[in-house]
Amino acid sequence: MSDSYASRREAEAVEAIDKSIAQRVVRLMTSRGESTVVDLRPHMQNLPPLNRIVSLGGDRLRQQVFDELNAPEQMRGSRTPWPKVDEVFRMRAGEVTAWIGPNNEGKSTVVLHVMGSLALAGERCLVASLEMPVKDQALVVSRQQLVRDFGDRARYDRLMDRLDETLSFLDFMGTLGPEPMLALIRYAARELRCQHVVVDNLTKVVPPSMRSDEILARFIGAAVLLAYEESIHLHLVGHVRKPKAGEALSRYDWRGTGAASDMVDNVLIVQDNPKKKPVVDNQVDALDDSFDTLLCVDKQRYGPARRRFRFWFNEEQRRLSSGRGWALTAFDEES
Repeated sequence: MSDSYASRREAEAVEAIDKSIAQRVVRLMTSRGESTVVDLRPHMQNLPPLNRIVSLGGDRLRQQVFDELNAPEQMRGSRTPWPKVDEVFRMRAGEVTAWIGPNNEGKSTVVLHVMGSLALAGERCLVASLEMPVKDQALVVSRQQLVRDFGDRARYDRLMDRLDETLSFLDFMGTLGPEPMLALIRYAARELRCQHVVVDNLTKVVPPSMRSDEILARFIGAAVLLAYEESIHLHLVGHVRKPKAGEALSRYDWRGTGAASDMVDNVLIVQDNPKKKPVVDNQVDALDDSFDTLLCVDKQRYGPARRRFRFWFNEEQRRLSSGRGWALTAFDEES
C-alpha cells in the first residue's frame, strides 16, 4: 500500500468519524412505517464504572449459587429459529454476540431471521443497520415469516401488526460513530425497553483506518460494559478476512483487532459451504445436494462452543432450513 493511498484512506476515515460525531439526532421506524425522531444527547453520558465488589459471605448470593448448583442443567436465554442450534446456544441478557462472516454470505439475512422470530415471541428488538434501507429489511423479514402466500394482504397486515410493537429499525444509512451508537444502544434499552439490539455492521461504526483496530477495541469494550449494565443482548455484525478456498473460518479470522473476539461473549460464524461447487452458467450441478450454509458457534462464554451446523438456503423465503425442500413454519402456524 502506497503512503499516499494510506494517507487518503486515513483522511477519509477521520472525516467520516468527525461527521458522525455531529450526528445527535436519528430517526427510528416501526414495522408499520411509523417514524420517531430521537435526540441522542441525553443518552451520551459516560458509562459508569464497574466498581461493585461482592463478597461470598452474603446470604443472597450464597443461596443463589447453591440453588443453581443443585438445579437440573438447562439452557437459558432467548432461542434462535433453529431447534438444533438451541440445544447448544442461547442468547442471554447482558451478553454480546458477534455475527461474523464474509461479505454476501448471509450474515444480515440470518440476523434478521433471528430478530423477526424474537419479535414475534414478544421480545423487543431494534435493528440498527447502517447499510440496508428499512424497506429492504422489512421485505426480508416479511418473506422469512410469511413463508408463502405473499399476495395475501390481510395475512401480511396481521404479520405487520404483530411486529409493530416489538421490532423497530434505525432509519439511517452511512457512518454513525462509536459515541452516537453507544447512545442509541442505551436509548433502546432504557426508552424502548429492548431486549435485543443489532449493530450492522461495525465498519460503519469504525471505518477502516490506521487507528481503526484501537478505536474498534475501545468501542467493543464499551459496548460489552453497556450490554451488561443495561441487561440487554447486543448483536454486532462484523466482517472476516477473505478465506482460503475450501476453508472453514474461525473467530480469529475476524477482520481488525484480534482483541475483538476475546472481548465479546459469543462468536457465531455464517459462511457459504466452503466445499460447495460454484454456480456455472447460472446453473448448479443437479447432483450437488450438499448444504449451502455453515453456521458455527465458535465461542460461547457460558456454554459449549466449536459446534457447526449445516443449513440449506431457500432463496424465495430468505431463510435457512435443516434440509433441502423442508417445509418451513410460517408466523401463523404452530412450530
